[in-house]
Amino acid sequence: MPRLPRSFRQKQPRPAIRSRFSLFPIVLSLVALGPAALAEDQEVATEAAPSISQERRAEPHSSETALAETGAEMQTRVYAEVPVDDPWLKISQEHLFAQIWTRPGLTLKERRLISLSVAAAMGSTVGFASHLRGGLESGDLSEEEIWEWLIHFTHYAGYPKAAPVWAEYRALLAERGSMPLPLRGVDPARAEAALDGSTPAKD
Repeated sequence: MPRLPRSFRQKQPRPAIRSRFSLFPIVLSLVALGPAALAEDQEVATEAAPSISQERRAEPHSSETALAETGAEMQTRVYAEVPVDDPWLKISQEHLFAQIWTRPGLTLKERRLISLSVAAAMGSTVGFASHLRGGLESGDLSEEEIWEWLIHFTHYAGYPKAAPVWAEYRALLAERGSMPLPLRGVDPARAEAALDGSTPAKD
């Protein structure tokens, strides 16, 4: 491409300085209207979708009572023995037991096996003992199903993790008259109760 003569390039008109600022008033007006427009959009969004706190305030007190009742009923089914006046256990009633254990997609048996596996893997004696007894007494799990679960759990988690679970389950089976309870390494009061078919006294 041929180079333009120097004289031609110098004669090209330069844009006026004021043209560079011709958009300045428009920018100022947009900046001035920005907060007002944003506030209006937020107001419309708030009217269309109230916040979670507003929804909770709008809920009648009866719904909270219904959640508490549903949670208490499910908690009793899951754990079999739940102290009525235990404030720490009541914390989980309205959420965990009223809204998680009652969700569709998994059966109570499946949720029970998941919870039992987690408690056993973490070494929570109170947790897996409660699920062993609760699973049998509620009918969610049979003795044979728990036995098969224990075999499966033993080979994945290891014998050290499974041994305390087996000790607790064997004592529970002895209470139910399903198998004898070994006397060595077992609470004497519990062994005696299992032998005569009675329930050991609780502190």
